Amino acid sequence: MERPSSSVVDPALEPRPRNMPEGHWPDFTTYFLRYEAGMRTVVRVTIGAAGPRASEVIERAIALMRGADAPLTFERGRVMVPADPATQVLFAYWDDLEAHGRWARTPAVEQLFAAADDGPPRWCETAVLPLTHTEAHFSQQTRETGLGRVPGTSHAFCPIVGYWGSGRDRIPIAADDPLDPGPVESGAIAEDGPVVTMVGPANLCTIRTSQDWQGAPPDHLEWYEKEVEPVLRAGVEHLHANPGDSGCLSVRYIRETDLAGVDLDRTCVLAEFRSLADLERWAQDHPTHHAIFGAAMKMVRRFEEDLGIRLFHEVSVLPAGQFQARYVDCGDEGTRSVRAALG
Repeated sequence: MERPSSSVVDPALEPRPRNMPEGHWPDFTTYFLRYEAGMRTVVRVTIGAAGPRASEVIERAIALMRGADAPLTFERGRVMVPADPATQVLFAYWDDLEAHGRWARTPAVEQLFAAADDGPPRWCETAVLPLTHTEAHFSQQTRETGLGRVPGTSHAFCPIVGYWGSGRDRIPIAADDPLDPGPVESGAIAEDGPVVTMVGPANLCTIRTSQDWQGAPPDHLEWYEKEVEPVLRAGVEHLHANPGDSGCLSVRYIRETDLAGVDLDRTCVLAEFRSLADLERWAQDHPTHHAIFGAAMKMVRRFEEDLGIRLFHEVSVLPAGQFQARYVDCGDEGTRSVRAALG
């Protein structure tokens, strides 16, 4: 394989791998996400609602995604795991902290998550993603999901893949910081009637994956649906059922839709772990992740460069307080995993 030339990047956003074996070179091609000059932080907001009136919340939120302080991009989906076909989500991304703050403080946004608002169970999770603490990794040069949709991003060949520890190595700050979990501060989870708020501890880890089969050849799709998707779903179900053991605060398996709610040929998984080490432990030790990784690698090697299933993930390890959540009328079940994982 010819070694592609590297692109010029902000040194603070350039990974410095510590775990890469000497002489390592991957036997398959993947790509980093590169960012526009000067971009250092992205805010990702996840809005969700449950029950038969969930679409009301999501449609109100979509209407708020306009104007001077609107996000750069936003996406809709419906939750498949935990099993509730009526639960819906909306992802939104900003590259301007001040614009996001002004948006979040508008009366219409505040009212959407007010306890007095007579609406269905709903929540808003805000993750401030420092790009020094983030890695975004693609199997192909397409950017239709998540951070890849942010204007000014591009691809660069990624040699930091195919060995244990490569995920940590792709996070720039990991060269200098072990990213150990911080203490759960007193009052990190607070209740006020039907409203529960949560502030994440230092080095909480968030991951969003994408599985996109739009335009995939029939044999590629058949392979994915028979060999990969079932074990992916099983892994999500395990994490959802075992937050205390896995350190997974929250996990949702989502069928992405267009803004009108019509299914797209794409899914994603959104999860928060107590720490990067908790995510790594599940990835290294648990049979459910072994099954996911093994099935995905068989698919990649079967179809090689022509693979019609596009895979992606974004992983961030967040400084203290950079994950905040507000749950309204969600009840004990709505925050069960968070409480169990934080202990």
